[in-house]
Amino acid sequence: MNGPDGKWVGFGLGDDDPKVADLKAFMRAKFASYAGDLADTTLYDQQMVDAVKEMQARYQLPVTGIVNYATQVKMGFITPPDPVKPIIFTVEGHTSPWNVGPAADTARIIESEGLCRWQGVGYNNGALPFDNQSGVNELARLLGQPTLDNGAPFPLGTPWAVAGFSQGSTVVYDAYRTLLQPGQIHAPRAADLKGVLVFGNPNRQSGSIAPWALDLVQDASSHGLDPLKRFGLSGNPDGPAHPWADVWRQGDLFADAKDGPAFAPKAAVYEAVARADFFSDPYSLVAQIADLFSEPFDEIWAIFLAIVDGVKFLATGQGAPHYAPWPTHTMAGGIQWLKDRLADPATIAA
Repeated sequence: MNGPDGKWVGFGLGDDDPKVADLKAFMRAKFASYAGDLADTTLYDQQMVDAVKEMQARYQLPVTGIVNYATQVKMGFITPPDPVKPIIFTVEGHTSPWNVGPAADTARIIESEGLCRWQGVGYNNGALPFDNQSGVNELARLLGQPTLDNGAPFPLGTPWAVAGFSQGSTVVYDAYRTLLQPGQIHAPRAADLKGVLVFGNPNRQSGSIAPWALDLVQDASSHGLDPLKRFGLSGNPDGPAHPWADVWRQGDLFADAKDGPAFAPKAAVYEAVARADFFSDPYSLVAQIADLFSEPFDEIWAIFLAIVDGVKFLATGQGAPHYAPWPTHTMAGGIQWLKDRLADPATIAA
């Protein structure tokens, strides 16, 4: 049936179509009490009109006797495709389950409000030295999918964001640097990236801190512990071309470092553990670094354990600033920031 403007408005009285027979069969099976004796024909007759009106009244739809698209959806005859919603990818830290941590908690809450779909990124996060590349590879695979593993549609043009914690932040940084720059494999996805939220980021740029986390620090001029891979360093991008928010706390082993001899041994241990190979002999590694910087072995060993054995802090919720639970206002700030980015794709301010 067509309306006055010639556009199809639904099936109605007098229509003769094979789909009408399908509609009748569906109604006979589902609404047998009042549609069980519908004639098995392709004609939309008065009997069909009366049955449809009864069904529409029960579903509290406009009672027209016409089976339009809304009626077909409500009665269950058709299932509309999943709506395309923004996507938030999350990458958690060393030894953490993919769905445990501040990045996952942020995405979980936003998804629960119906504002996005959440896709966790699993990777080999138990390896020593760290296998960051496995996370980059997995994120690259997901960015290449028109439909994600969780069933969410992800056509090109879909707004998306990514959040990471600790080693997961390194994965996010490496992916941003190697997948999303002009000419790289996922450069087309870069146009749809609306925000990057990272917690305890070892690759934090000097002075970068989310405005809602300023009360957690006394000196925001520091940078991440990674000595080679940070925005602004030689061989790295000058800065992110997309909204980027760093959340960290004063004293965070991974995110709060400065240049100079006090931090050099920590940076050397981090580089060996997170970026290199210590030949399955951590004692030898620690001894070499201790000798290089003329530091006691026990002090370097403590740094080594703090970098590779953070799971005990994650499990107990106690310990160093990097692992302890994040204050409520800090989590709320990140949640709102990502919601704002995804709700207004034109927003570019961090």
